[in-house]
Amino acid sequence: MALELLAGPFNIVANGSLVTDPSAGGSALYDDDIGLYTFSFAKGGLHVVQLDGHAYLRAAQARANAFALDLQNPGEYLVHDSSEESRLYKFNKRAATFGDLVLGSEATGYVVGAQVRTPDRYLHFAGTNVQSKPLTLVGSWAYEASLSGAAIGDSATISRTRDTNVLAVAFGNGTVVFYDWVKKTQVGGVAFIGANVGAWYSPRHDIFVALVGAQLTVFASSPRPATISDPVAVTPLAKGRASSIKTRVLGSNSEPCKDETVDWALIGPGALELLQSATDSNGWAWNTYIAPNAAGGMPTITAEVKF
Repeated sequence: MALELLAGPFNIVANGSLVTDPSAGGSALYDDDIGLYTFSFAKGGLHVVQLDGHAYLRAAQARANAFALDLQNPGEYLVHDSSEESRLYKFNKRAATFGDLVLGSEATGYVVGAQVRTPDRYLHFAGTNVQSKPLTLVGSWAYEASLSGAAIGDSATISRTRDTNVLAVAFGNGTVVFYDWVKKTQVGGVAFIGANVGAWYSPRHDIFVALVGAQLTVFASSPRPATISDPVAVTPLAKGRASSIKTRVLGSNSEPCKDETVDWALIGPGALELLQSATDSNGWAWNTYIAPNAAGGMPTITAEVKF
């Protein structure tokens, strides 16, 4: 399903000038308590970006470092020492600083690929495959599950959802899938937000925040309307009687669009109970047509939704 664009794209602006080199993918993160964290070499460090694109320096840094979700500590993150990818630290998201060492080795690349720490393993998302390693990160990444609807070999950004067991997996080609890390299986449908260099779900606002090039874009979590059916009478139209009328709003992949406002209009005799109604979870919007007691011509009922 193609998700609806809510706002943007917004240029990222710090100290009155454009940020043209924001870090992306695993080297950026969105957190509801903080905003979008992204590194800019030109601006000299890690910045917090608001949803309108305004950015503020939070910590001076020399390079972009990769982040990982820390599901052992809800709402928190780990950070890679990305110069050699040999160490993994707790990340203080409020101060934008490295915390205690979690795991380390003298071997270059020892922690590379670690995107999520669960209570019993690390996870890495590689195209259609979910891979795992033990908490020691010893050995090679092992196959755990498959994802459908994901582009093979495409990089992904991972974020929490409102279900503590489910992760949102957003790929650079625009595909978004959902993975239950407890049951080790894909759940829900497949969404699409368009090409991006990083995208994250916001549990607080029920939106997706995406980096598209050097701009910030905000998408709804619901599909964008693509079609609306002609209104149909559920019960026959008859003189002096009320009849239920319905129309359906669907997305580009025929998925139902919930909570869309439908505008109703009537030409001819009788009256409509509502001028507007909202679609339900199956994409249906309902109204009631009240026919006059006297005989008259056939009414013409129309329904419209903003695409």
